Amino acid sequence: MMDVNRQFDFAKEAIAQVITLAAAILALSVTFSSGWADQATGSEKVLLKASWCLLVVSLLGGLFALLGLAGIAYRGRGDIRTTTVRVPWLVQLVAFFLGLGLLLAFGLRVV
Repeated sequence: MMDVNRQFDFAKEAIAQVITLAAAILALSVTFSSGWADQATGSEKVLLKASWCLLVVSLLGGLFALLGLAGIAYRGRGDIRTTTVRVPWLVQLVAFFLGLGLLLAFGLRVV
């Protein structure tokens, strides 16, 4: 059985990695979108904006998951598989992959 502290460390690192990836993808796509958005049609712009919204939702889900971990650590007891961590973490992952997929779909349609 894995030590509880190691479980917290692994969960924290996984959540932080997805937060970092989502923030970097969001920042880069917003920075370089001016060239892409000029060529895009209305439906393609909807894909781009939806991907940005999903990436922001992913960031927020990750932050709430980290806050859930902090709350469990503060109480000194509990399991990382509680809904206070599991639900925001699932929201983070689903939103991240959907946002990434929409951004790729946008890129394939514009290029």
